Amino acid sequence: MQRAFLALAAMCALAAAAQMSAQAAPAATTSRYMATTNRTTLYNEGCSMGTAGLSGIVILDFGEPYYSGGEGTWTYGNAFASDSSIVNAAEGFLDGFWNCSGSSPQLRLAIGTSNYGSHTGNSAGQAWGNAVNQLNSYISSKGYGSQEYARGAIDAEPGWDTEFSRTSGWVDGYNATTTTPLYDYGSADACPYSGYSGNCDGWGQHGLWYVSWGNSDGYPVPEIYQWSMADQWYYESVYSSTSESNGRLGFLGTMTQYAACGCGSSTYSPATGFNTLQNLINGDSRTSYTMSYSTDITWAN
Repeated sequence: MQRAFLALAAMCALAAAAQMSAQAAPAATTSRYMATTNRTTLYNEGCSMGTAGLSGIVILDFGEPYYSGGEGTWTYGNAFASDSSIVNAAEGFLDGFWNCSGSSPQLRLAIGTSNYGSHTGNSAGQAWGNAVNQLNSYISSKGYGSQEYARGAIDAEPGWDTEFSRTSGWVDGYNATTTTPLYDYGSADACPYSGYSGNCDGWGQHGLWYVSWGNSDGYPVPEIYQWSMADQWYYESVYSSTSESNGRLGFLGTMTQYAACGCGSSTYSPATGFNTLQNLINGDSRTSYTMSYSTDITWAN
């Protein structure tokens, strides 16, 4: 009982600290679960961000890897989108941001997929890396390079591939075709956190480390919807610092789903999610790291 009380008190203290330091969180960008690859729609969304003068990471999540006469995804609009149509749509976002922003805002636009479904694997990862390369070539050809950067991203969740091989194969395929950063905006399902010992749904902490930070392109931008998710990633950073070769996790920022969920106080706001993880990792010299970005995912227009 006493241990449970102390754990609850610690959680409340962390939540209070997150609220008190909310002003320290950066302005959150809007990421999206994509139901469309319409270039005009994406142009308008890029223009909206540019008009607001926001800088940061934006992840366009096009759904799970899927094959239908070619590589692509199965979108949140319940339809197949080819990689070429995804590239075309993302180009629209880049155009809109460039045309509607001033000269200073910086955009890191990441096209996202996941490790859900049976098609996750090496060939899908290679194709995704090639799509990211095409976007960076487009940025260069249009002269957008002073403000815009294309990135790859994956919502990698241990519970969606408990054998790990499909996910690691996808990451290896991506790394084989590009040196562009790969953002892991996934979860740490069933991984250790305060008072709980888990095996990350069969991945082990080494597997989670490899996908999020240990591969040559990886950077973590984890889902932080509630306290336990932040605590899981803190413990993963402790593991990385003490057991792997490249030290603490280099968190770029956090992803929340406050707008998409519509859950009110039952899910973290962007500022609370960011500050909760920042406070956890900065409370330990083994994991201390300054994050820069906050993004909140919602549905596409």
